[in-house]
Amino acid sequence: MYLGELARRVIVDLAEPADFKSVIQPRLAKVLGKPWCFDTEMMGAFEASLYSCNFDCVQTLFLERYQVDISVTDAVIIGEISKAISTRAARLVACEIIGIKNHRSFDKFSVGIDGSMFESYPQFGDRIYETLALFDITSVKLGLAKDGSGIGAALAAALVLK
Repeated sequence: MYLGELARRVIVDLAEPADFKSVIQPRLAKVLGKPWCFDTEMMGAFEASLYSCNFDCVQTLFLERYQVDISVTDAVIIGEISKAISTRAARLVACEIIGIKNHRSFDKFSVGIDGSMFESYPQFGDRIYETLALFDITSVKLGLAKDGSGIGAALAAALVLK
């Protein structure tokens, strides 16, 4: 499932009235009720607004896309949801790298990562490094690999032929 869809589902759950007061405006549950309508780019914008403390941009973006005004409180909550989901994703990437290191016992190695999350999402690469550091893995270098899936498929095919 794409990260934006995970965020959308959390936002909708927090906006739906329950036995207690909704955390964010209940009308957001209706606005974001359509699956796949909240993408990772929106997550990045909301999370970036947390660091700049400028919520006007995401409020305008939300208004343009969904024709609904959101409060600064809603923008902060959506930003924190986005941060939690992107942090989880970065930690999952780090777990894969830790598994490779432990399986192969490399001292130093580089990992090429393909994708817009690593390339464009605020703090995503830093979070991978932070997670690796929690496991005392500081000798890994992350880099952007353009067309990584095509290259990976070629490498896999070459290994099969050996």
